[in-house]
Amino acid sequence: MDVRVVLLILATTITATGSQQISASRNPLPVGSNVTLFSQDHVKTGTWISDNTLIVFIAPGNVNIPDSWKDRATFNSTTSSLTITSVTLEDSGEYTLQAFSPNNFIHQLTLSVQVPISNVSLTASATDLVEFNDTAVLTCSVLNGTSLSYVWMKGSSEMAAGARVQLSNGGATLTIVGVTRYDEGSYRCNVSNGVSDAISPPVHLNIYYGPSNTTMTVTPMRSAYITGSNITLSCSAESKPPAGVQWMFNGVNLNHFGQELQLEMVAENKSGNYQCILHNTVTSRFTSESGMIRILTPIAAVVVNPTGGPPILHEQYMLHCEVTGYVENIQWSRNGQPMTADNTTVIDMTNRTLLLKPVQLSDNGDYRCEASSPVSNMTSHPYTVEVNYGPMTPVIAAPSMALTGQMVTLNCSSDSHPPSHISWYFNGSLQATTSELVIGPLTFNMSGQYTCMAHNNITGKNSSADTMLTLLAPVTMASIKIVGAQPIMNHTFHSEL
Repeated sequence: MDVRVVLLILATTITATGSQQISASRNPLPVGSNVTLFSQDHVKTGTWISDNTLIVFIAPGNVNIPDSWKDRATFNSTTSSLTITSVTLEDSGEYTLQAFSPNNFIHQLTLSVQVPISNVSLTASATDLVEFNDTAVLTCSVLNGTSLSYVWMKGSSEMAAGARVQLSNGGATLTIVGVTRYDEGSYRCNVSNGVSDAISPPVHLNIYYGPSNTTMTVTPMRSAYITGSNITLSCSAESKPPAGVQWMFNGVNLNHFGQELQLEMVAENKSGNYQCILHNTVTSRFTSESGMIRILTPIAAVVVNPTGGPPILHEQYMLHCEVTGYVENIQWSRNGQPMTADNTTVIDMTNRTLLLKPVQLSDNGDYRCEASSPVSNMTSHPYTVEVNYGPMTPVIAAPSMALTGQMVTLNCSSDSHPPSHISWYFNGSLQATTSELVIGPLTFNMSGQYTCMAHNNITGKNSSADTMLTLLAPVTMASIKIVGAQPIMNHTFHSEL
């Protein structure tokens, strides 16, 4: 009977067991190598089959191997193992050991024969790429090899698929969508199967980017600069290749190129907006950064001057702070103490004018103004304010009565600054222009009202006071006359002069 007919008849009576009891000396294995399939169970009657093709028919005292396998297959009756030499890709597949005695079972094993990997290479669609614009496509090629598995490496790190990183063609193609500067580096593909592995030579991706993250540095760094200063402006950005730099001032091209712009012995007209424009010729991208430079003339002089008339009590008085040079703030002080606006002191919005409204005696003192700017400050010399007032109501020192023929002195004083001019009048007629009036020898026609008039030349005010002088005639002869009876002891006595 034909062996294949026997197998078919026997197979209808066998039920496969659920466990796999076959092992291979190597699995997978390379083409051309030898493999031995071992069974844990001894088989007296049965078969070795590969994908429904008989390799060995086992019977007591007899082992039959078909001609197609005779040169490469060897059966060990003691261990029931099968050895196959010089395996080919076609030898891959499912191997089955069927046993009919002493026990009925079927054991199966899948064998993989693979071609070793050789000549792995890596190519890129382009290696010079522009950030955000370009997509990198890397393709890993293998000249020989089957059942290939791919692992991609950037430097020494393994790459994983993600939003921008895509794997296709069974993992043989790596695509990086919208490359960034951080994708720059060396890439390799590691190809492996069960019998070998190989790594491609590296391919370096060069990413052009920028300019971005632009910064402008000003040296020295100040809020404002004094005229005559030297200033260095520097612009930089992250860029590959390095960006070219062009400078502008208040929107006008300075025709100056390079990372630095030197400003020497600057004047006020160099104040303004400085801008650097950066250009990457490869990415065709621009960026810019700008900064304000303030150049100020230092304060050269500060003087306090009055505006209008002199300070007069209860009237308005104004002082002005005159500054030569740029000034941002003015602070007034009196007798060394800072001044602030209140009910009687008004300071204008620029602090240049100080208004005393009205003037009080407490406003006497030394006034200064301190002018300051970001580049300088200066304080004026003191300006002394003396409040002018008066004259107050005069005070007269004089007798109210006097005897004819005598000399009399009348004194007049008045509180006033500056001191008042004193004039004496008698019955409206000027008598003297001094504080002391001496009159006499007195006669009866000198009796009457004497007026002291005080006048302050600065305030332009007058004040007066009056005093009355009564003149009497002196006694020249006196006699005593008895009125009534003669004087009696213990009685009232009257006499007349």
